[in-house]
Amino acid sequence: MSEQYIEYWGLTHHPFLLAPDSKMMCVTGQYYECLERLKYAIYTNKGGVLIVSEDAGLGKTTILLKLLDEMKEEYGDAFRFAFVDQPALSPAQMIAQITGSITGAEPYEDKLKNLTMLRDALLEANGQGGKSIIIVDEAQMLCEAHDVLQELRTLINFTHNGQYLHTFILSGQRALDRFAHDIYRIVVQTTREENITIQEAEKRLIGESHDVVGGWLMEKWRLPWTFVDVAKYHHAVKESPEDNKAAIAIISLADRIAWLHYLGLDSGFDVTLLTDNEAYSFLERTTSTMEDIDLSKFMQELDTANEEIDEMTRILHS
Repeated sequence: MSEQYIEYWGLTHHPFLLAPDSKMMCVTGQYYECLERLKYAIYTNKGGVLIVSEDAGLGKTTILLKLLDEMKEEYGDAFRFAFVDQPALSPAQMIAQITGSITGAEPYEDKLKNLTMLRDALLEANGQGGKSIIIVDEAQMLCEAHDVLQELRTLINFTHNGQYLHTFILSGQRALDRFAHDIYRIVVQTTREENITIQEAEKRLIGESHDVVGGWLMEKWRLPWTFVDVAKYHHAVKESPEDNKAAIAIISLADRIAWLHYLGLDSGFDVTLLTDNEAYSFLERTTSTMEDIDLSKFMQELDTANEEIDEMTRILHS
């Protein structure tokens, strides 16, 4: 574009360059919503991982640059950030690059020293009333990099006095959607290692639990309130609305059965793992047939049921 063209239209620089330019971004529609959601997560110290996923060339990097511009303007020197745009790194290289960006200093060769220096810098920004953001762009490249994901998990858990020290953002093409499955594997691993509930692990690593998110989505999609309540209360039957409590209890019990089966607790099954919960207690009080079910036998037969389901699936797709 010629300089005469720029001058004719009263512009100060080129508006349509291929490189991301946050200063020429028109923040409307879904871009406005994305930006506001990111800012809300930062302001409220939600923690966990925020995922920005869309096809190539639709403005993901530009909106992240816009976010950084606004944070710099608002927090000044109390704002720290790392922007990793080439994530094909080893775990140690990833930690070193993030540390160098956040601290403004040359990172060490030693990973532990880098983590310590990074935490100190995040604490300093937090003490100044500032904010810190770690962004990994082109994060679809990490979908199979499980060693790097484990290192990033360490960063996600940086907290002080019950508050997260930074907001972690992953941005990438739609292949990044698969990354959610990798995160969830880490969630499950955390529940086992630390003996905490799935909701506690989700809130720490993702920022919110699946029941809250599910209820919000069902309501946003304007589905019937039974669907909303089932998603929202299937881990809290006692607190659920009376009108839909039966449906919620059924789904809650089914969810518990699936989870116990996944953990491999079918053999020599202790039925109290199913009966000592709100869902079973409610169904036992309101349904006369519950006492006729042999739960131990039922759990042991689930593997056979899985084979039947797989066979049915093959028939339907043949």
